[in-house]
Amino acid sequence: MVEVAEDVVTVGQAGGDVVAVVSGSGDRGEKPAGRLSDLLAEVAKPAGGTPEQALFLAQTVVSRVTADDISLMADLRSCLPDEFGTLFTEPDPLPERSSRATDAPRPLSDAEVPAALRQRPGWTGDTHELSRTVALPVDRVQLLLTQVERAADELGHRPLTQQTGDGVRFTVQTRSVQAVTPLDLDLADRIDDAVMAVGGGSAT
Repeated sequence: MVEVAEDVVTVGQAGGDVVAVVSGSGDRGEKPAGRLSDLLAEVAKPAGGTPEQALFLAQTVVSRVTADDISLMADLRSCLPDEFGTLFTEPDPLPERSSRATDAPRPLSDAEVPAALRQRPGWTGDTHELSRTVALPVDRVQLLLTQVERAADELGHRPLTQQTGDGVRFTVQTRSVQAVTPLDLDLADRIDDAVMAVGGGSAT
């Protein structure tokens, strides 16, 4: 269950509610302090799950609640510290449901990431995550997001997207290993293809 009140957002799990955001004053102009790791620990506690399972649960709940209400998603994101942005992406399948542990994606090395970035103008980042901000006319943003969503569905891997004042920012990371993997490079390439198809985009 998810509750959204004047100054409290809770993510519920069987066995209890977990407070995700608390703003004592109800002032949405100031983001409350908090860490994503603390939230995931609280979500995992009732069922004795792992932080990764807690992230999957939280992403599933948030994505379903905000799927048909963009304004609600914007309100929630504005209340949360930036690191909570990962809660607003579709969850990747849990590793035990998708592959054996030995088949887990391989994180890219410190040498591989710079090499990959040189081949992908506009992208920046490190072994933890890669991002690209695309400047785009407002009337083309939704078309780009639709193209990227279609590509993400085909890959079974989704980016974190954040609309900016003049376009959209994409961040890619394989959350099951908390690192950049070859799958993220594939997704970055598909995002680049979508930007070219939509036209008018430029990296900032």
